[in-house]
Amino acid sequence: MIGRTLSHYRIVGELGAGGMRTVFRAEDLRLGRPVALKFPHRELLPDTASRARFLREARIASVLDHPNIVVLYDVGKAEGEIFLAMQCIDGCSLRERLRAGSVPLAETLRVGRAVADALAYAHGRDVVHRDVKPENVLLSNDGRVKVADFGTARIATESQRTGTGTWVGSLGYWAPETVLGRVAEARSDLYSLGVVLHELCAGVPPFHGDHPAALLYRIAHEAPHALPPSADAPPELRRLILALMSKAPERRPASAIEVADTLLHIGGGPTAGRSADGPLALPVARSIAVIDFHNLTGDPEDDYFCAGITEDVVTDLLKIPDLQVASRGAVQSLGEKQIDAREAGRTLGVATVLEGSVRRAAGRVRVSAQLVRTDTGYHLWAERYDRNLEDIFEVQEDISRQIAHSLRLALEPVDQETRLGRRTRSPKAYDLRLQALAHYRRFEEADMRRAIALLEESIREDPAYALARADLGECCVQMFCKGWDLDQGWLERGEAEARGALELAASLPEGHRALGHAWNHRRNLERALRDLHRAVELDPRFTGALLNLGLNYLFLGDPSRAELYTRRALDTDPREPRAAVNLTLILLRQRRLPECREFARHALTLELSRAHRFTVMECLMLSHLWENNRAEIERLAAEVERELAPDAGARCLRALAAAFVGDAEGARRLLEQSPGSTGPGTAIWVSRARVLLLLGDRDAALAEIEHASRLDVVDVDELRTDPHFSTLRGDPRFEKVLASQS
Repeated sequence: MIGRTLSHYRIVGELGAGGMRTVFRAEDLRLGRPVALKFPHRELLPDTASRARFLREARIASVLDHPNIVVLYDVGKAEGEIFLAMQCIDGCSLRERLRAGSVPLAETLRVGRAVADALAYAHGRDVVHRDVKPENVLLSNDGRVKVADFGTARIATESQRTGTGTWVGSLGYWAPETVLGRVAEARSDLYSLGVVLHELCAGVPPFHGDHPAALLYRIAHEAPHALPPSADAPPELRRLILALMSKAPERRPASAIEVADTLLHIGGGPTAGRSADGPLALPVARSIAVIDFHNLTGDPEDDYFCAGITEDVVTDLLKIPDLQVASRGAVQSLGEKQIDAREAGRTLGVATVLEGSVRRAAGRVRVSAQLVRTDTGYHLWAERYDRNLEDIFEVQEDISRQIAHSLRLALEPVDQETRLGRRTRSPKAYDLRLQALAHYRRFEEADMRRAIALLEESIREDPAYALARADLGECCVQMFCKGWDLDQGWLERGEAEARGALELAASLPEGHRALGHAWNHRRNLERALRDLHRAVELDPRFTGALLNLGLNYLFLGDPSRAELYTRRALDTDPREPRAAVNLTLILLRQRRLPECREFARHALTLELSRAHRFTVMECLMLSHLWENNRAEIERLAAEVERELAPDAGARCLRALAAAFVGDAEGARRLLEQSPGSTGPGTAIWVSRARVLLLLGDRDAALAEIEHASRLDVVDVDELRTDPHFSTLRGDPRFEKVLASQS
């Protein structure tokens, strides 16, 4: 295998082999990064069950995005091979570390906490690992701990047995209940973690056996060997290991979060209250919701300022790797009414709430913030800051530092260049950018133009404000992307502003996102992927970059990978309108019509722009049209007339319905009222072509598609997969469009 190139991966060496698979180190030729390629053994390829388990690993790993879990990049098929492309960890496995000699207590506790945090995240998504062992814990050279190999994992509702009746996992780490034939659950993983901790302390596993049957009997019926007195383990750790290895699952700790908290306490943190110089410890999950800071100025014009401070604090908190932060959409779903911390905790499922207020006047700002436990309603920390406006960044950073301290966590290191790129010493430049973001999020043409003007003014105030330059680049690309102004100059300017931002701060995720978005619309998808992947690597929870990646892969004809990144965006922010719209479109392309309709209805409950509402309504209509459901089409036509503004997009959808039910005259009249140049976005030309094909006007439909092609706004995947365009395949004019956009 070494030396082969499969797809865009060149294999350069072997990393290791297991019972069912071999892992190679490779170079991603598109993105210029190392990856680990995992192949099932060749003798397993003809085995349908083995292939299914291998692909299930991809499906499970695709929903897991956590600092202590190995990241899945890709699922590949090439030259008869099937493989997973994973994050490549330069370092060694915990098994190799054990072979090198005794493990100090501090390292045992650090590794145990990281594994527990990874399991807590997976269990929260109903994923049980089922094979926690030293071979599947990777230690990177830079100190990170990563849990690998979810190939034996299962969703919590699946069976423990494989299709052939055999068991999965490694014998010495099985929990007693799995030995006895019961289904593995989250606490089964905790048992396995207890075995790993025992081995780290003692140097040997707790059970031994001359043959598998003897080993399984001892796991099921005998007490584990006690840690020897010489083991470097304080009494608290010994008690935890015994609790984890209890025969009865209900006698083990209740959750992986509890295990992580206990290990942290053993490492030096108190269990409750605050010591003279120590942090607060919470006996609950490390999770937080940030409630919108209240505007005490009394001027509605300052609402955007409060919203901007709230968002910046959230951004800082997201850099804490072990802290789960409720999405802005989830918090905003609470509504504008006053809500106490306990109610917010019950609704959002978080352990703490940050609330605060802002008052500014005459160049000064007062920010008050308090962190509250949602189980008791008690304050954990509170502070008031009276500063000059130019010190607002120090205030935000201090808030996030104090919260991290209160939760016994450390902020993830951020390189100084990126930190400075996000900051400005000009209060006016900061204020102007916050105003611009408030307009940008409305996704209407007038608001986008206003956002651009405000960002231009922000940059005039501080030419070194890299974040404002990146935002300006993104706004310029959106002008073209949404079809408001199809002058290529917007893309050129978007690229220039993004490059300017990256010259100031090369590791700024927003700069890479804007540049990737510009490359996407300039039909250089390979360069777009490189920058968008870089943005996600720098900030794994960057919703905008995840959404752009999803659409890129959709345009490349890879809806499975498109869905993967879009669902990651939704996992980060379940109420992000663009993620809901994009997933609706992706499900339609995959012909998963019932799911498409269900998600479309969910999307319509969100605050959508006109362009996004048009896309969702069109997906709904097409899903029924492809099933020849006349009653639903007629009902939707009436809904469109009711719900959408009487613009070109709404008329085009009504024309589609009219053409389907045989009202040719009505369809043509509506088309005349919906010229493509005034549509709500770039989809209008293809939408018009679809109506014309239903009316039997092939030449006019091709003219619409050719017009869109000249403007470089055609979604080639749509033309290739939409059944309405199947009659055009083979037509030289149509094939020329496809070739020009590939």
